[in-house]
Amino acid sequence: MTTPVEPSYHPWFRPLYRRVLVLLVCLGWLVFEITQQDPFWLLMAGAASGYAVWDLFLRDFIRMHRSPS
Repeated sequence: MTTPVEPSYHPWFRPLYRRVLVLLVCLGWLVFEITQQDPFWLLMAGAASGYAVWDLFLRDFIRMHRSPS
């Protein structure tokens, strides 16, 4: 049985430019939905953008800089 791989640890996400590209696509979608003023898709685009920031950039940074308890 294989263990599941978290999305940000997939080898495709190793290069920084790919992570930035995914974030830019999500943010572009968010800007598009702001102009369309559809609350459901605005929420979906905002959630996808927030998750991309967290999973692709902040999670490991916070883990590395957390003080040991």
